[in-house]
Amino acid sequence: ALPMSAAEAAAVVIVPALMTLFGALLGVALATLITVIFMSRIVTRPIKALSEGIEHMSVGDFSHRVIIRGHSEYAQLAAAFNMMSERLESLDRSRNQFVSNASHELKTPLSTIKILIETLIYQDPMDPGMTKEFLGNINSEIDRLNGIISDLLSLVSIDSGEMRLKREKFRLDDMVRDCTRKLAPLARERG
Repeated sequence: ALPMSAAEAAAVVIVPALMTLFGALLGVALATLITVIFMSRIVTRPIKALSEGIEHMSVGDFSHRVIIRGHSEYAQLAAAFNMMSERLESLDRSRNQFVSNASHELKTPLSTIKILIETLIYQDPMDPGMTKEFLGNINSEIDRLNGIISDLLSLVSIDSGEMRLKREKFRLDDMVRDCTRKLAPLARERG
């Protein structure tokens, strides 16, 4: 074998060392990449869950909740989000119930007015006293509708803090007597 020059001898020692160093650097880079990917998933998963919850809310689904994991700032944010979702869901149920009740309250006097007017229109000539009573009942039902609408507007004012409630007494027997008088024509018509 031929004697090696100093450069060749250095290359025999340095090349394997460089290959080992390159392999180590490649291993560190790969480990760093895997760690970064893993850590980014840990960081972005809660944000993605909150984002999905917000998407549900944006289409009116207030029942969606975010899973709370740990005690981090994300967990606190998820807990706050869930509390907000519960409150909005409750408000939505209350609003739906209110609209249903208000619709019913408005429909009742309108139905009574309709029956009274149809009776006046399609009934053979009625006794003038009965006609006057029916017209008085229609007038009362219109007053009732105005009262309901005023009550609805008052609820809006109370809710916005513009008005305070005040209690007042009323006679229940007078109210029952008035309702009986108003519904008597309907009861007579239906037998």
